Amino acid sequence: MMHSSVLLANSFWLAVMEPERPHHTHATGNLRYLLEQQVPLYLSSVSAAELAEHLPLTELPAFGYCRLLAFNLRDAEVAAELSLALRPKHAAAGRSLSDDFKVLAQVSVHGLAALAGDDAELARLVKAMPAPTGFRYLDMAVPHEAAFALPGRLF
Repeated sequence: MMHSSVLLANSFWLAVMEPERPHHTHATGNLRYLLEQQVPLYLSSVSAAELAEHLPLTELPAFGYCRLLAFNLRDAEVAAELSLALRPKHAAAGRSLSDDFKVLAQVSVHGLAALAGDDAELARLVKAMPAPTGFRYLDMAVPHEAAFALPGRLF
C-alpha cells in the first residue's frame, strides 16, 4: 500500500501545462506543494497514453520525480465493477470503459491516499463511489492552501 501518495490524473497535468485553463494557478500551486512535501507522485499508464497525444511525456513538470503506475488485470476488474455500479445501464451499453473508471480503480487497488484532478465528471464519480473510498479527491478548483489546510501537511 502506498498510503502517502497521489495519482495525478490527466486533467491535473493539463491544468498544470496549459496556462489558459481556469485552475492553472491552483494546479501549479498543488504540484509545488506536493513536491516540497516530498509526497510520492504517480502517473497512470492510462493518463500517460492520453497525455502523449498532447506533448512528449518528458516535458511534464516533475516527470522525473513521478513513478509510472501500470494498469494491470486487477485494475481492469475493479474499473469494470465501478463502471457497472456507477453508470446507468442505458449509458453503458455499447460504450467503451471510460478512463476515469480506470484511474479510480488504480487509486483504490493500489491504496493511494489521493487522486488529483481538474475534471467535474471525475469529481462526480468520486462522490458517487461507495463509501469509504479510502482516498481523497484533490480538486484543482481548490487552492493548495485550502486543500491542505496550511500550515500543516497532507500526510
